[in-house]
Amino acid sequence: HLGIFACRNSYSRPDARRSEHATADALDISAFRLANGQRVTVLNGWKAEKTQPWLQALLSASCGYYGNGLGPDYNAAHANHFHLGMRGYGLCR
Repeated sequence: HLGIFACRNSYSRPDARRSEHATADALDISAFRLANGQRVTVLNGWKAEKTQPWLQALLSASCGYYGNGLGPDYNAAHANHFHLGMRGYGLCR
């Protein structure tokens, strides 16, 4: 994973609200290690024919457990990871 706690505003902008990471209410995941040892990264796997459906299913399923789930289709800042947050925004993209 990329991180959980970082006391900062969203996107590190001075005028933005506190990030979910500022209160450890979010988790960023950049890759998954499979049982066979293969490493699947969000950055390379999101558009790959073999891994895209699996990664999309993971992000979609995470929204049932977290208040929001953001991935590469949300914006460029999330191109390389899944952001799983506890705040109940209901965003899942």
